[in-house]
Amino acid sequence: MPVCKVIFRLDFKLHFGIIDSPGKIFEIFWDTLNLGNRPNSQLSKSPVHRIISVQTRDGERGPVASFNASPSTFDGALEKIEGIELLNLLETEPLLSLVRLAGRLCENFNIDIISRSGFRLIYLGKVGDSFQDALASFNGFFKPNYITSVEEKLGRISDVGIIWEGADESGVKYRCHSGPYRSQEAPRYFTSIIDKISTSSDFDTICDLDLYEQNFSISKRTISNLYRPIVLKANKFIKDLENGLIQNMEKTHANRK
Repeated sequence: MPVCKVIFRLDFKLHFGIIDSPGKIFEIFWDTLNLGNRPNSQLSKSPVHRIISVQTRDGERGPVASFNASPSTFDGALEKIEGIELLNLLETEPLLSLVRLAGRLCENFNIDIISRSGFRLIYLGKVGDSFQDALASFNGFFKPNYITSVEEKLGRISDVGIIWEGADESGVKYRCHSGPYRSQEAPRYFTSIIDKISTSSDFDTICDLDLYEQNFSISKRTISNLYRPIVLKANKFIKDLENGLIQNMEKTHANRK
């Protein structure tokens, strides 16, 4: 499953120095993202919401990256049609530069205590030949008599979504939503690549995974090191999910024979 969208966000106590320093923020944006050599980049400022934003696009089908800085939040996003392999995520431009940008802003404005740090990954994959194949594969996680009961009592199942929420022993919380995927669902998840990905039939499965920590200090951690364990954790989970879906698909095909 390739990662077609990444969102990361750092929330912190309202910082009035950010309000008073738009020029410094523009300078950090310009230097860190090398905007002088990115002709397709756009810098903007929203005086009402006190948000400074940047967006870069690398070619017609290249990744689209964005970053917003406000007095209480830094957030970045990356969308790419073909996706990025999960383990290479933090070493891939321009996400690497976006994470570095968040670190430089935290350092410049002496931001140490983070109230919430989130890392959201949207994966698209393909497990069968159609949406119905993906639906059958996800239904395979339930006991057959439960699926039969639902359809007998309520009617034929046309879609399914599985949501998991929880936390690990270190305090990293998660919310994961996974299920079959149709291309017309693209506007729910994507903004900059909708016109391309909404016409693609390469995917039939989606996993929207949000992992986050709350109330901690980053004084001894870089932003990249903060997210690295999360990416490794997500990679292991996605591999298990993919293997489970493939096994369910094989059982479904065997039962049809």
